Amino acid sequence: MSSLREILSDYRELTDKLILSIEEESEENFLRLLEAKQDLIDSINEIGYDSKMFSEISKELGLLEQDKKLHQIIEEKKLSIKEEIKKINDKKNATNAYNNTYKGFNLINKKI
Repeated sequence: MSSLREILSDYRELTDKLILSIEEESEENFLRLLEAKQDLIDSINEIGYDSKMFSEISKELGLLEQDKKLHQIIEEKKLSIKEEIKKINDKKNATNAYNNTYKGFNLINKKI
């Protein structure tokens, strides 16, 4: 059975890899790593550990700061994707408005 320190160290490495996969926009890798991280969380919950020891090791490894960084990067990526979707929708709406304005308007059939 792995020690709590080893598992939390693995957790830190997985979080680093998750951050990297977001920056590289590798969705498949991100999902695989996310499942592995959940497995580590489950294994932490299965072993008996002292919450004080967990807190001390987490502080030593900087897990809270690292998770905050991961959350921040995810939020930034989410906002970026929302902006892209909004731009695409704006272009689509502009095109539709332009096409609807000139629909049925034919200069050739107009009498002068």
